[in-house]
Amino acid sequence: MSINHFLLLVKGKDRPGILAAVTQVLYIAGCNLEDCSVAHSGGEFALLVRFSGPDALSVETAEKSLERVGDELELKFELKHLEGKDAKPPKPRGRMALISVHGPDRPGLLFRLSSALAKLKVNLTELNTYRMAESRHEPGAVLFLEVELAAKMDGEQLKKKLAGLGKELGVSVSVKGVRGGH
Repeated sequence: MSINHFLLLVKGKDRPGILAAVTQVLYIAGCNLEDCSVAHSGGEFALLVRFSGPDALSVETAEKSLERVGDELELKFELKHLEGKDAKPPKPRGRMALISVHGPDRPGLLFRLSSALAKLKVNLTELNTYRMAESRHEPGAVLFLEVELAAKMDGEQLKKKLAGLGKELGVSVSVKGVRGGH
């Protein structure tokens, strides 16, 4: 039995039930979710899903199946058939870490943090940022990052390397290594 691989992007106004409705359509079509990310920002919703389905499933068939949900929930879809090396499952991730950053919001915070990670050859795999009120009438920032560590690096090493940056930026940085990879 042959398997088709797809990448689906779903966009629309955020509301309860979008994920359930979309994944129900894929389940009924005999699909298996391989990777999924959801994002919310300013009342907008985005879903990125990599999935596999039976050989008989085409882009046209999948789009037709999603059409009712799209009309009902006012969603837009972009569906791509994956072929060749793009259809192969993603390689297993190496050692992972979770980073949280909390402190005053200021221009360049994410730039400085992501630049430091890039220089350390640390790959960002997930990111969520939030802006919130701080006690001194100064807006605060909270960032949550999931990262794949560079070869031969562990969470403690990353924590030490980011400590100076945290002090320089006036933010609290915590790093927690998680199991995975090598």
